[in-house]
Amino acid sequence: PSRCTSSVVLAVLWEQLSRASEDESFRCIAEEVRRDPTPSITFSIELVRNNDAQRFGLGCRDIAGSDVVGEVLMVTGISRGSCIEQWNDECARQRSPWKRLLLCCVLLSVNGVSGDCSQMRKELAASTHVVIVACNPPSLQECLLMLESFRQLGPVPRDAIFWSPQAVGSKPTQADHVFV
Repeated sequence: PSRCTSSVVLAVLWEQLSRASEDESFRCIAEEVRRDPTPSITFSIELVRNNDAQRFGLGCRDIAGSDVVGEVLMVTGISRGSCIEQWNDECARQRSPWKRLLLCCVLLSVNGVSGDCSQMRKELAASTHVVIVACNPPSLQECLLMLESFRQLGPVPRDAIFWSPQAVGSKPTQADHVFV
């Protein structure tokens, strides 16, 4: 059976992808190999941090709402040794890589709060126990579009909104397990 990549190796791969995505020829090749649209998978996770001083370890950018969806938080960084990195490593051990919170992932809700980035950030800052509903990009192309909009501090292109109700192939289920 194949093994899932650890968070450390995954972080290195994301860094390499980020650098490569600055190269125009890489972006052209990525566009050429783009498959038919793949539906996104929405999932939920439940995290507990030990105290108020410990952080969950997410860097996020606010993504403005549109006529299609409300505001979401885009994951732009994951701190080493954080709750999120530990969660991602547990997903690797469980062979559930689709439940990892990856760079360019969007947080759709935090403790039931959705559509308002400010309120979702407050939940992450104030709560020691959170239930997050998230959605990872379904393909390399959406990752590249998200990285580009992040670099330029511009809006996310309409065809990169992989978390809209029309693009999502599954609804979140109750969190499978709590990670402390």
